Amino acid sequence: MTIARCESPNELLTELYRVQIVPNSGIWVFRGQALATSWRLEPSLFRLGLKDEQQERQFERDLVDHLRQNLASRSMVPERYLSDEDDLLAFAQHYGCPTRMLDWTLSPLVAAYFAASGSLKYGSTEPLAVFAVAGITSIAAHSATSKIVYPRAGSNPNLAAQSGVLIRHGWTCRDYWQDQFEQPVTASSPSVTGRLDSRFIRFELPAKLAGSLLDELRRRNVDGVTVFPSLHGFAALAFDHAWHSTRRILGQLSEPDDDEPGTA
Repeated sequence: MTIARCESPNELLTELYRVQIVPNSGIWVFRGQALATSWRLEPSLFRLGLKDEQQERQFERDLVDHLRQNLASRSMVPERYLSDEDDLLAFAQHYGCPTRMLDWTLSPLVAAYFAASGSLKYGSTEPLAVFAVAGITSIAAHSATSKIVYPRAGSNPNLAAQSGVLIRHGWTCRDYWQDQFEQPVTASSPSVTGRLDSRFIRFELPAKLAGSLLDELRRRNVDGVTVFPSLHGFAALAFDHAWHSTRRILGQLSEPDDDEPGTA
């Protein structure tokens, strides 16, 4: 894995776009996290603290069965959707249930939004992070237990708005993405080559710039309202604004040197 430490929101977004258009590098997917190192790339089901794999399997079976039964009897979701376990798990994941799915997106701006919003909420001094992976299907092929899922978005407006894709981890594949790259390489402007580790990048930005990153994303028409296409989005926007104001009052935010809207 390559670690790229950025000094401003514009630098972060420019670098994300730069790697995305590298010729022959495959389709890039992105994931934003509030904490660069404290949070591993591990699905929420595996963080529940259940006793063992048997309990985790039982939890997932109960979740999927109950969701399928209730959607079938009390909603207008099509039968073909209910018969696909990946679609059901993706639905559950996007509405707050712990699953073996890990959220990614085709949009670097969406990933940056979740990283910035989360960073404001947690108020940590740890950098926020946007992970970028190229040719994700070929990388996943190195692990027979992980699977890339492009779920149907018709019954999942959040997924559609967020350009979402997911990785379904296997029961023995708990943190594959970081475990396969235990020796990170630091580079200010990473080069994408044929090497696998150059196609797995963690872009970092100081937490004190989270508010400025949200401002820059808003100028590019990405905020809570666009990411959550319902009244939920207006609550998310207010949530971000309240934390932004609070962190500023507490002196936990600063402005970048190049805070003018940039092009990327």
